[in-house]
Amino acid sequence: MSDIPVLWLNGSFNHADPWLNVPLYIWALVIWWVIVIPVAWFTLKMLKWDKYAKFHGLHYAKKNDSAAVLIVDFMGEADVIAEHKAKCIFDYSNDDYEIDIPDIPLNIIKVVGVIVAVLGVAVTLQYHWLGIIGVAGGILMYFVNRVVPWVVSTLFFYPTKYLTDITWNEAILYKIGGVNYDCKIAQVLQGGEWDRYPVVNCGGISVEIVYDNNRWCKKNSPQNKAIKRFCKQWNLITRMIRSIPSSSLPGITSGD
Repeated sequence: MSDIPVLWLNGSFNHADPWLNVPLYIWALVIWWVIVIPVAWFTLKMLKWDKYAKFHGLHYAKKNDSAAVLIVDFMGEADVIAEHKAKCIFDYSNDDYEIDIPDIPLNIIKVVGVIVAVLGVAVTLQYHWLGIIGVAGGILMYFVNRVVPWVVSTLFFYPTKYLTDITWNEAILYKIGGVNYDCKIAQVLQGGEWDRYPVVNCGGISVEIVYDNNRWCKKNSPQNKAIKRFCKQWNLITRMIRSIPSSSLPGITSGD
């Protein structure tokens, strides 16, 4: 008898509603995803996340595998900020990249796409509406020269241009999770670790203390904006100089 399947709640959710004739389990799924999940997320955010806004920097420092900085201003207000926001570190996600697109036989895939789309139309007209899936797949295959670059650029995780120890599946997970590796990239480009002066260790995270009397660490302060503006101008000038051939620069000649 134990092998005989038993309906959950005696199949109560298999009945259809009297208005649209939709099974009740469909409505239960809609209510679960549209109402219950958003309300639970908002409640947990209010009770477990926003309540500890002062310590959000520890969370981001842990996720980014970096340090945290305790910023104290001239009024004695203190905030724990992740290292990439507390220090003048370049935002490498705004850099211009030439994303490598894999070589694929475009013409062959386009021909196959046309065939699949035609077969999908035939299946839809003669047998079943699921042939629409074949039509959609054939269209995607026909426009493969646009689809593939879009997919590659969407899944692209900018630290992979600088850090070689990130696998493709880690890159996708880190991109979805919003991991910031600006500190790691800056360390690699600098040639190693920079000097840190951790005062305390909180939850396995090194925390430094900075007395910010001039408010340059405040994200929206005029001082912080001025520093970022100067860094962008400096980086732009540096790129322009590097793009000029050394032989055309005054006082610099290329060796034989």
